[in-house]
Amino acid sequence: MSYLITEGKASSYWDTDSYYTNDHGQEAGKFIRENRLVKDNYKWKADHFKNIPKEIEFAGIPLMVGQTRYAGQILQEMIDKGQFIPEKTAVVLPDEKLLFPVLYSIPEAVTDINVTMGYPLRQTPLYNLFETLIALQKNARLENDGHYSFYFRDVKNVLDHTYIRLVGGKVISSWLEKLKENYIRISSKKILADSNSEIFKILFTIPATIEEVFTWSQKILRVILETMSAQDFRFHRLESEFIYTFFTQLKRLEDILLKQHAKPTISTFWKIFKEVTQSVRIPFSGEPLKGLQVMGFLETRVLDFENVILLSVNEDVLPAAGNSPSFIPFNIRKAFGLPTYEEQHAVSAFHFYRLLQRAKNIFLLYNTEPKALTAGERSRFLLQIEHELKSKFPESIIIIKKVITTPILKERVSEIVIEKSDAVMKELEKYSASSGSEPKAKLSASGLQSYIACPLRFYFRYIAGLAEIEEQEENMEAATFGKVLHKAMQLIYADLPV
Repeated sequence: MSYLITEGKASSYWDTDSYYTNDHGQEAGKFIRENRLVKDNYKWKADHFKNIPKEIEFAGIPLMVGQTRYAGQILQEMIDKGQFIPEKTAVVLPDEKLLFPVLYSIPEAVTDINVTMGYPLRQTPLYNLFETLIALQKNARLENDGHYSFYFRDVKNVLDHTYIRLVGGKVISSWLEKLKENYIRISSKKILADSNSEIFKILFTIPATIEEVFTWSQKILRVILETMSAQDFRFHRLESEFIYTFFTQLKRLEDILLKQHAKPTISTFWKIFKEVTQSVRIPFSGEPLKGLQVMGFLETRVLDFENVILLSVNEDVLPAAGNSPSFIPFNIRKAFGLPTYEEQHAVSAFHFYRLLQRAKNIFLLYNTEPKALTAGERSRFLLQIEHELKSKFPESIIIIKKVITTPILKERVSEIVIEKSDAVMKELEKYSASSGSEPKAKLSASGLQSYIACPLRFYFRYIAGLAEIEEQEENMEAATFGKVLHKAMQLIYADLPV
């Protein structure tokens, strides 16, 4: 490149700003100043920070989800004021885990959304579903009657998953309602006898070979995709990208194994599959010239927006933590000119200022919650803007500081009163003796204690008959042991004379 430029056969254009390139103390211009390709009078160096007025808002919000809700509120305010232009607005996420909370927080009025960032497959609900299915398969046991039995927690985890509920719906709810007995292991025979649904047949089938594993997995993906396609939900099209990527990875692995004539055990296959999918990212496809742009921090390179909403502007997120996986200490790396975290921070700083230099309305959101690992301390970039950029260009830079808190709702709680109707009095009379006869129902010590502590709880439990859902026991708890002991003592002493 240097040769072509010297020979006059090429030109270089470096989109920078005088603020960070001329100031040797500003890390954002480090590589521009040190690059041998950059000559003194290079093209496209301008004074955007000086000439373009900017309103920069610092907003401290507790928790990560709070930031996503506030980002949605900012967009709604833009829409209400008539200032929202989708193609000139970007929501930037340095932390990729915020993608779906942000998407769910975007106002309904924003119809076109373009996601241009990779999302880790391992963080999707679909990956979690397959983890629960793998656990279900691993813990399955072949019983003497020739049917498989499943561990009850695995069955519950699979049936409670969002996508399985989406497919099964009422069938799963009614089946779980019927399952009142305490089962540690549930037979596939019982499962299919109680519910002859297609989704139950697919989920509780045990593949015997690798070929059957691929067929079984593809059936589950196909059923979920068909259900999503049939429903009108704005994010199902986005979530279908999970299925497509997952299906692609399965198909690719199948082709490799068949081509190599490899026949690993099913347990080994699942380990290989988890290793493969750990590093896979979902490349969302969209229309880059239309709609609100939701993107990762590095995806903003060489792009300009008038309105920028940047989340997670916390230290160790922006810039990222400088943990280098190396045995070479920092001092030695520095002395011998090896890359250190300072170079990484300089790259982050350049992209940060490069994104802001042409923007007019900038919202920088950071997490104020001190308990989180990467929170509590706002990024150094905010301090640089406040103490360096603002002092250098006081006429063009306006800074607004906010700390957003959840409003306290002073709602008057209505008193719950149960009228003593005829039906209620009839139930209460069961506990009282009339004309020397024994009462129909006996008040236990726990019932009396419940009445003294909370009459409403007594009503729900003993009068209305609304019992609490008991957690399934794997081992005998103290309460169960007590019941067994009391029953045994009753049987032993029942026939003895008083």
